[in-house]
Amino acid sequence: MFRFHIVGLSLFSFILSGSLHAQEFAPKSLKLTANQQAAMGVNFSSAISVDSGSVLISASVTVPPEKQAILSAPYPGQLSQMVVGVGDPVKIGSPLAYFTSPQMGDSRQKLLEATSDARLAKEALFRDNELFKEGIIPQSRLNITKAKAENANA
Repeated sequence: MFRFHIVGLSLFSFILSGSLHAQEFAPKSLKLTANQQAAMGVNFSSAISVDSGSVLISASVTVPPEKQAILSAPYPGQLSQMVVGVGDPVKIGSPLAYFTSPQMGDSRQKLLEATSDARLAKEALFRDNELFKEGIIPQSRLNITKAKAENANA
């Protein structure tokens, strides 16, 4: 019999502690005056039944002109790798994608050759100017070197 009292008291204290704890977190009512409700935009209305749980809304989205960007390539080719996806944040100057093109490689090689030719023509013109001043080469050779330097820089 003593054992039943201990079990009963334990069960009673457990239930009592749970109800006291629940009272701490029980929702509390908040009374608002009509002026407070109007100031906060609180409205009350009756619930109405609907046939389905979703709402279909049609809309059109327009990107502002200052947020649009046009991306084009001066050479035919293909995108070999996309670095970012749609909606990913990007920083100015960071790559968006990698582009490969055989024509672009050819043009890059021609640019390097032209830059090297222009540098060599400038050095030859400087050297021939010095040689002409010393009377070692004729005017005609200096004129040819000048023409080559002008063509290389064009």
